[in-house]
Amino acid sequence: TYGIIEFRNFKKEFYGSERLYDLLEKVKHLPIDVIVQRIKESLKEFGGNRLPQDDVTVLGIEFKKS
Repeated sequence: TYGIIEFRNFKKEFYGSERLYDLLEKVKHLPIDVIVQRIKESLKEFGGNRLPQDDVTVLGIEFKKS
């Protein structure tokens, strides 16, 4: 969602798509619930506990082989 990549910290810097893609690349091997938690933690750390300026939605879908 654009609420993630357009999230701004106190310096008015955007979180950005590159930061999100880098994070996803690092955690792609983890279970989906952990990935979602890491995204939330990353936003919180980047923003210095600042509240989002817009809605933030994360939908995780995990495919499993049967």
